[in-house]
Amino acid sequence: MTELNCWKETKYSEDKKRWYYVNKESNISQWGTPTKEILPAGWEYYESRSGNKPFYFNVFQKYTQLNKPLESQKRPVPNGWKEMRSKQCNNVYYKNLSTNETQWAYPEIEQPSTRGMIEDEFPSTRGMIEEESEEEFPFPPPQPAKLRRDSANIIKAALRRKFAQKDYDAKLEATKTVEAALRRKFAQKDYNAKLEAAHTIQRAVQHRNDKLMKERDIQAKRKRIFGELKKSIEHDDKVKATRKFQAAVRRKLAETTYDDKMKEASTSEAASTIEAAVRRKLAKKDYDAKIGAASTLEAALRRKFAEQRRTVANDEEEDPYLSAEEEIVSDDDDGYVSSDPVLRERKYDEYGIGKNAVRVYDYDE
Repeated sequence: MTELNCWKETKYSEDKKRWYYVNKESNISQWGTPTKEILPAGWEYYESRSGNKPFYFNVFQKYTQLNKPLESQKRPVPNGWKEMRSKQCNNVYYKNLSTNETQWAYPEIEQPSTRGMIEDEFPSTRGMIEEESEEEFPFPPPQPAKLRRDSANIIKAALRRKFAQKDYDAKLEATKTVEAALRRKFAQKDYNAKLEAAHTIQRAVQHRNDKLMKERDIQAKRKRIFGELKKSIEHDDKVKATRKFQAAVRRKLAETTYDDKMKEASTSEAASTIEAAVRRKLAKKDYDAKIGAASTLEAALRRKFAEQRRTVANDEEEDPYLSAEEEIVSDDDDGYVSSDPVLRERKYDEYGIGKNAVRVYDYDE
């Protein structure tokens, strides 16, 4: 083995589905990751996936170990013992040729010197084998009675491997064909499932959109109804306010009309009162004027009557006998009676007194 820079990861195995490494100098290929450590021929270095712990794999004997392999790792088998490998688990076990006993552990060497040398030289390997025999191999090693069957099984196993390789190739090809068919089938199923899922999602989205559209229509309808109700309420409020205002205006106009009527009535009453007063005043003036005229006329008549009396008195002295028609009423009742029929008729016509009346009263009193 050489240094790490001599190795490179070149190809990918289609059969094993793994990458392998090729040494540029020696053209040796291996599965394991190349390291800087120099290992004996037939050994490869690996790291575990779980804890990245290094371990070593023997490509010839098909077994692994944790310790680094050495050139002189193979220990000499003591006399009377034979190293053998189990076909069941591909692990080494030891057979005692004298007693035909088998065991997993390395046989003890009877020579103290040799034993001490081996223990000093291989202390870790022995402990590893003992530990593996206790933990990894709980079943006992093969017994002598099974050795013949093991040899027959070896031949059968070789034949099986030979035919198995052909069957493996055929099965691998069939497996690849079946796998491709399954992949196509699964791809078709996945495509159908994805298509169905897409259709389901599309239907769900369409249902959601329809639901949203219905909700929007309902909201728009509610908004329109609320707007109409609001407008109706506002219109009713405006009508009520207008009616209240009109009623208030009517009341105000009624009050104003009433006040105007009252003022007009009071004005009319005042005018009537003034007119009545004026009329009374004018009537009083007319009455006074008429009284004055009547008084003047009466005074003139009295003077005239007085003259007539005097004339009559003078005449009576001449004729003491008077006729019944010319009888003069005395002045005890403050009245007078004209003895002249013409003058008496004129006086009656002036004052509007009946013709049969003979008394005239003095209004000055």
